[in-house]
Formats: sequence, C-alpha cells, structure tokens
Amino acid sequence: MSAQDNLSKAQWHQTDMFKTAKELYGHELNDVEAEHSRLKLQEGIEREDHDMDVKGYVMARKLDKTKKNGMYNRIKDRGVEEPVKLGQGHWGVYKRGIVSDGHHRIAAAYDINPNMLVPVEHQE
Repeated sequence: MSAQDNLSKAQWHQTDMFKTAKELYGHELNDVEAEHSRLKLQEGIEREDHDMDVKGYVMARKLDKTKKNGMYNRIKDRGVEEPVKLGQGHWGVYKRGIVSDGHHRIAAAYDINPNMLVPVEHQE
C-alpha cells in the first residue's frame, strides 16, 4: 500500500513542496493589486474582448516591478527562496487552487525558466 492510499485526495495534494513556475503561472490570481489591475484593464476593453489575457497583463506588471526592485536578479542567481502561498478559492461552483501570495516571484521565475522549481506552502 502506498502513502497516497492512506491520504485523502486533498491531503495528498497538500504534500507538494514544489511546483514549477509554469504550473504556478496557471493558477488563479488572488490579491488586491491583481484585482485592481483587472478592473483597470476591464475599463478599456469591450465586453466581447474581455477574455483578453488579463492574467498576462497583471503578471507583466508584476514582472516589471521585480526587475526594478532587484528581486528578478536575486531569483535568477539563487532561485525562489520564500515559498509561494497557495489557498482555495470559490469561483462559481468550482473550487480550485489560487495563489494568495507570491505573484511577483512566480512572474520572475516563469520569465527566467518556466521549469524552475518554486517552493509552495498550502493554506486552508
């Protein structure tokens, strides 16, 4: 019997200690700045064009900040040292993982190497 057999699906998921930057880049955004950026972007978009890459816009802004404040070079030299925090969000009837802290780290790691391993911390 494997360790996974003794754990529920949710518990097994929580045992992930690392994810690739690419996997994390695919998670939902969940912070005040991201929501503010999303709303600002929506103001200038026609309703049918709203499916434009809002996440890409937000993450590009976060990447730009990492390059200005030195975080980008630190991650390039040493990798991501502080874990990204993953939580649960309710979007309609779906429940899926969201990034509650670490968007800047993800943006930088993804730009440097999408396969870079990033430490994660699961929250309830």
